[in-house]
Amino acid sequence: MRQAHISELNLPMHRQTEAALAQQPKAHPSAGPNRKANAAEKVLAVLLAVALAGCSTVSLEPTATLAAKAPIAVMPTPIPVAASPALAVQEELIYQLKLVFDYADQLRTMQPRQLSNEVARLGSSAMPTDQLRLALVLLQSRPFVEAAAVRQNGETAQTRPSLEMLLRAHDLVQGLVSQTDSESAPLRPFARLLLARITEQKRVEDLLERQSGQLRETQRRLDQANEKLQALREIERSLTRRSTNNQPSPPVRPRAIQP
Repeated sequence: MRQAHISELNLPMHRQTEAALAQQPKAHPSAGPNRKANAAEKVLAVLLAVALAGCSTVSLEPTATLAAKAPIAVMPTPIPVAASPALAVQEELIYQLKLVFDYADQLRTMQPRQLSNEVARLGSSAMPTDQLRLALVLLQSRPFVEAAAVRQNGETAQTRPSLEMLLRAHDLVQGLVSQTDSESAPLRPFARLLLARITEQKRVEDLLERQSGQLRETQRRLDQANEKLQALREIERSLTRRSTNNQPSPPVRPRAIQP
């Protein structure tokens, strides 16, 4: 609200007004109504003069001055919030795994010659990502190697090159899991999962290999027994023929002489 106040310039006028009021003669009790009326009019006139003097000294500050005196709110400069280490690790993990999954998807469409080229290209690299990729290439190449061995040798058992590729992939992934450096950290969760799969596959194939070995051993024994049986039968037939040849011929009866 706008507040009226008596400025220093109007202070003498205010004091003169108060002095004039003090010099006014007091009304005698015996005075009549006219004197009371005159005194009331004088008091009213003095009050009106004081009010007019106060209104003339109202201080109205312009809006611009008030706006200039208002404190300016200064917004603090926002401090950039650094990403938490856990979030950074998670983002790196997602990025590295995406690269590995994309590469594994590409391997599905590669031909045996292309897979062989990838094995030669990645074989000399010591980077954790390349080692994991090489393990995936070896696993993807095994069916082609086994199929080629079956076409060539006619065998259905696990071939030696295929087993060597599985063992090499197992060693690569096992080495990646056992590493403790920060470069291989994003790949270790997937490497552990892949190692569990390779270990289970190796266990199953070892079991199949043992069963195949037992089957081959059983078949070998059956073949030997069959050979012995055939030999015994041949001996029996030989003895039968010899016995038949040694039997004497029946005597010939003489014919009766007719007279």
